[in-house]
Amino acid sequence: MEGARKAGYPTERWTSNIVADLILKTFGITMAPRTVRDLLPTLALSPQMPVIKSYKHNEEEEVLRWATQQWKCLKKSEKARYSLDILG
Repeated sequence: MEGARKAGYPTERWTSNIVADLILKTFGITMAPRTVRDLLPTLALSPQMPVIKSYKHNEEEEVLRWATQQWKCLKKSEKARYSLDILG
C-alpha cells in the first residue's frame, strides 16, 4: 500500500480507525480500532507519522536549525506547562 490518501482516505496517517476500515473493506472483517492497535505490534508494525517536508523553509540548514533549537524549546515549555497544571 502506497499511502492512506491513495487508498481514498482524507489523511496520510494510517490511524487505527482507517486501518480497521481498510480491513473491513478488504477482508469483510470488523475490528475495533483498539484491537487494531493491539494487533499491529504482533505483526512487527508500529505507529508511524508521515514525514512532513517544510515548504516554507526550503533550506535544509534552516529546517535543521528549527528542529534542534525551536522544537526543543517547544517541548520544554510544554513540559513546564504540564508540571504547573499538575501542581496548580
